[in-house]
Amino acid sequence: MFEFRIRIPSPLNVPDPARPLQQVPATPQPMHRDDFHRVREDINARAFSSERMSALHAFLDARPHISCEQARQLLEIVPFSRDQVAMANAMYPHLTDPVHLEVMLDAIAFEAARERVRRAVRAVGGGW
Repeated sequence: MFEFRIRIPSPLNVPDPARPLQQVPATPQPMHRDDFHRVREDINARAFSSERMSALHAFLDARPHISCEQARQLLEIVPFSRDQVAMANAMYPHLTDPVHLEVMLDAIAFEAARERVRRAVRAVGGGW
């Protein structure tokens, strides 16, 4: 003897055709390492801090997502903590992994400068 079961879909599981489906945004990916290496070399080739900041802003406008490790590498090419703080503050909104902020901050030699970055992050609603 066979038993047939008919499954009637629940109205909760049927998408409403009048409402568009919401797409989950993809997690932003940091720049590919080869492309990043070229950008890093370009920024490093600049002689003055103002030129480096201009190149950094142009880079961030073109490719807005970087990892904390990539940000750390960019901070390492800047010799002055004042400029490192400015660069870190500019890069923070573009980080793909802001929970790893300390990785980026490791490139800044002075604790006072690292604390200025942390205060700026807290001011914009970051997790610190």
